[in-house]
Amino acid sequence: MPGFYIEYTDRDYFSIPVNTGNIAFTINNYSHAAIGGPKRASISAFGTEADIWNLVELLRCGIDIYRDGGEKVWWGIVSEVQVRVGALSVSVSIEEMANRISVGYSSFNNRKDTDWAEDEFSVDKFGYKEIRLTLSDATDDQADKLRDTALEMKRLPVSNISFDSAVEGSLSATIYGIGFFDTLDWRYYAQAKGLEQYDGGGGGGQKLGVYYQANTIAFNSDGTITDSSGSGLGIFDEGDIIAVRNSSTNDGSYTVKSANDTEVEIDTSVGSLSNEGAGATVTLESAHSVTQSFTQRSGSSWDASSIHLRVQKSGSPTDNFIARIYDGAAASSASMMASGSIAASSISDSSDWIEIPLSSSATLLNNNVYWIVATRSGSQSGSDFYNVSISEDAGYAYGSFWVSDGMTFTEKSPAADMIFKVVGTQMTTSQIQETFQTKQQFFYGLEIQESSGVETNQFRDGENTALSEIVSLLETGTTSNRRMLAQVTPDRVLKVFQESQNLSGSQYYINIDRSIKDPDGVEIPLYKCPVGVWIKLSDIIPHGIDYLVNNISDFFLEEYEYSPQTDSFMPRSREARDAWDVAGLEQG
Repeated sequence: MPGFYIEYTDRDYFSIPVNTGNIAFTINNYSHAAIGGPKRASISAFGTEADIWNLVELLRCGIDIYRDGGEKVWWGIVSEVQVRVGALSVSVSIEEMANRISVGYSSFNNRKDTDWAEDEFSVDKFGYKEIRLTLSDATDDQADKLRDTALEMKRLPVSNISFDSAVEGSLSATIYGIGFFDTLDWRYYAQAKGLEQYDGGGGGGQKLGVYYQANTIAFNSDGTITDSSGSGLGIFDEGDIIAVRNSSTNDGSYTVKSANDTEVEIDTSVGSLSNEGAGATVTLESAHSVTQSFTQRSGSSWDASSIHLRVQKSGSPTDNFIARIYDGAAASSASMMASGSIAASSISDSSDWIEIPLSSSATLLNNNVYWIVATRSGSQSGSDFYNVSISEDAGYAYGSFWVSDGMTFTEKSPAADMIFKVVGTQMTTSQIQETFQTKQQFFYGLEIQESSGVETNQFRDGENTALSEIVSLLETGTTSNRRMLAQVTPDRVLKVFQESQNLSGSQYYINIDRSIKDPDGVEIPLYKCPVGVWIKLSDIIPHGIDYLVNNISDFFLEEYEYSPQTDSFMPRSREARDAWDVAGLEQG
């Protein structure tokens, strides 16, 4: 049977062969995965004591496994070297090392993050390998100290000593490799695009679309509006802007200073009243619309697709709640960019987040000011209306909250801010491209062979690694309800494509003798590790059994581990247990 050989290459370019001395290598196993391509490899090494110990210098070097004749069957980097001298075992690994560290911590109920600290020597030698640590109830100095201490401990490959029940005098090593796809797990990914929000404390509410009408309303020069019926002025709140209509001398806009069922006191510093007795049917209206300005601060433009607000309904409104985005320096002169609405039946009696999808996207430019305008589609009401959550802490430094009485926009006093989120979406394959290009270190390129057709929010808070984010986007799938897969080619290009359908005539076949054949009936050498394909059990399951489980004989080949010494393989189907977690298998 033809054999295999191994080549180790330099850390910088993965092109210059590394001399390993007079070492004999034996390939224990290697594996491939549908998402990522080459995954793990395990190689035993035998030689002189000096040459064996020198294998530690291979950490983060390239490792390529070839079939005799030059066919490359596995490629990746050396992640761990375990040296055994008699019963003593010393392992040195880059898996637990970190040369760029930040600490997230709480300090007097405030969530904080330290600056990143890095070791330049280690980064230059191994590439960036980041870790985020966490700490509770810490001071700034304590968090910085933890970061710096951890960096000193983790900046170089981590070693571990153990004792095995080995034969005295034995000398060997095991080299473990990981695929290049796993190196995307070495860096965290943050994306500021796709979200502008404020969710501050100091909870309050602003009624939307309310009015009171009566012929018992009187106006007084002392700045009060009274209602002798005592039935409805309490619907107004401090800071509301009310429009007076149909009075003989007091039509206009006023700011409410205080209110109860029988009396409204206005802020006389911004408006005054003249004496007018009851008799005419007077209407007092408030909050035809409420408006929050915001600044898009991500550093680049992005498309907003929805507005999220905390809203509740009072009574039984039957009209739609409407939210729009406007563009302009002032609320009174801004122009509408996009609009969306949601039915009253979808809004709760308690304050909950609601999502209002926009009928068309709105492109938000960096550092531009925009406006969220909320209103209702129906008429004002004294009993059936909406309440929009606001923060009376007024902690949003990039905008302000305004109320319109239908005639003028007035900034709310005392100041407040709307609780809001403006959310964007981006094609998942475009997000994969941005994540990869931002955080990859050892690849030659990226080839996305088809678009997913699926859009999701692109904002990322930086708590997850690039690998985690990319895998999540791949598994989100396509408009055809199939996953996206990714394979690292021997040239270190990441190819992204849609998972194939399980169609008759496109399947591979596995026989009871463990041979594998392609859809044309040609036998596939086991060492090729065919993953990402549908495979059918051929003439193995008796007729009449398939009814127990749908398509029991069809499997999607998710991972495949090959052992050259026995020319055998271990497949793993989709959703099945990871073959590397099965007891008895060596872990990389």
